[in-house]
Amino acid sequence: MYVFIKCFVCVLCVKYVFALNEGDPCMANNDAGVCKILDDCDYAVKLLTIDEKKPPMCRWKGSTRIVCCPLQDRSYNVGAFRSYFGGSNNGVLRSQDMFKFELPSPGPLLQRRGISELLRGSNNGVLRSQDMTCRYDGSLPILCCQNVPEAAPPAEPVGCPPLQLPSGDRNDIPFKKCLEYQRYVNVCVSSDSNPDSYVREDTCSVESFGDRITGGTPAHRNEFPHMALLGCRNTVNTGLGPVVWVAGGSLISDRFILTAGHVLSHRDYGLLRYVLLGATNKSEARDGLLFNIIRFIPHKLYQKNEKKHDIALLELDRRVEFSEFIRPACLPSPAIPITTDRILAGWGKTGEQASESQVLMKVTVPEYDYESYCKQFFSQAADNLFDKETMLCAAGGKGDNKDSCQGDSGGPMMAYARDIHCSFVVRGIVSFGPRCGAGVPGVYTNVQYYMAWIQSVVWPK
Repeated sequence: MYVFIKCFVCVLCVKYVFALNEGDPCMANNDAGVCKILDDCDYAVKLLTIDEKKPPMCRWKGSTRIVCCPLQDRSYNVGAFRSYFGGSNNGVLRSQDMFKFELPSPGPLLQRRGISELLRGSNNGVLRSQDMTCRYDGSLPILCCQNVPEAAPPAEPVGCPPLQLPSGDRNDIPFKKCLEYQRYVNVCVSSDSNPDSYVREDTCSVESFGDRITGGTPAHRNEFPHMALLGCRNTVNTGLGPVVWVAGGSLISDRFILTAGHVLSHRDYGLLRYVLLGATNKSEARDGLLFNIIRFIPHKLYQKNEKKHDIALLELDRRVEFSEFIRPACLPSPAIPITTDRILAGWGKTGEQASESQVLMKVTVPEYDYESYCKQFFSQAADNLFDKETMLCAAGGKGDNKDSCQGDSGGPMMAYARDIHCSFVVRGIVSFGPRCGAGVPGVYTNVQYYMAWIQSVVWPK
């Protein structure tokens, strides 16, 4: 009888520990806490997505995690943190380009609330001052990179033939930048007949697009030199290698990638960490250049798990050196007329039941008018997610199976610039849609709507 009562009491204790309700007191790693929904606890979100550790649980409520959130702000000691950034040289030994340092062991996490004054206006544990950008990456040391404005491209050799460029307003930033990239299309090289003289060599690898990623064909090596693969660290032992490539993006300057807000954090692998440029085959990643992401900049109106304002910028850890294989895409501008066809490119699934593609695929698709065609698909929906100002409707409609698919998210919907040779303009960003190639249009973020915001981040001066 005594044994039975003892076991019964233990069962009650176990049930109490693992079945606490929202608002109940709890213990989180020897600290007093309260049970909260995961998304309402910065500590648990950071522990799960950055440190990649399981947060202390109270219970599961359906598919929602109720976690034990500490009452005490277990963050870095602000005084110790400040001491590392004091003085004219910020108290840090640094090389010409970048430097690393480690803080004294401050505990297991960095929370924005604890150092809100230092991190005001930033996100994801990033500290930005006039001179540097520093980021704490989970349990890894802080990486600090010197802040330097976008550099002017190195001068071409004296004697290069001038580029044939269209006229237009050079104060228009997207137009001006698009023209600057032409030197990497029509490259200045020494003449075969005379090494001391120079000629322009056209390195364009763009084919004429017909009506031929779902329903697509493989892209050429440097056909889309702005395409970016976005990856996460493989922490779940899937056998896919140390990096899992989960989304796409577009290089738009020597430091920034344009992508969708919803791809910044993956359900299984956590935050994006890597950007691969210059590669068309996932299995041959060494052919490209790998970059680390040091800052995530979702649009200020974007809300996680919502569809509107699905746009974000990623800042890279170092400058990208442009070439015929890696150069930025152009951005929308009234000074850059575009073709009517739209081009999609990505490494996503090639069909609803297919696996993701190892090679970069491309397809030409139509963009539809909302009022005359797309309205019939979206206006009758109970949630009516489509917004005419911030979204575009394209691909997959009118019985056509050419479409974007899972894994293409964040990648560009492009148009060809009419007057600027071999140049693509990012018209939209792959956002959301129905089943791939199901005969229903997909939805793309309208980049033109966000141009003022993009310029304020990428080219603030």
